Amino acid sequence: MGLSLRPYQELESNVRTIRSRHIRLAESVALEVAVENDDPDLAPRDIRRKAIKLAIAVLMNNLPQK
Repeated sequence: MGLSLRPYQELESNVRTIRSRHIRLAESVALEVAVENDDPDLAPRDIRRKAIKLAIAVLMNNLPQK
């Protein structure tokens, strides 16, 4: 997640407050792990939904126009 060891330990031990930034980083890592392992279930459900929406948008934008 791009954190050094100390901040990561502080997050795990509740010394440091978890911010939305940390949640987004964790979700991003989960999505990356799911893609690398070809297992969508490794990503949280809401992240899978967002990834599907993005994939559809990319496909729709790249389809040849008639």
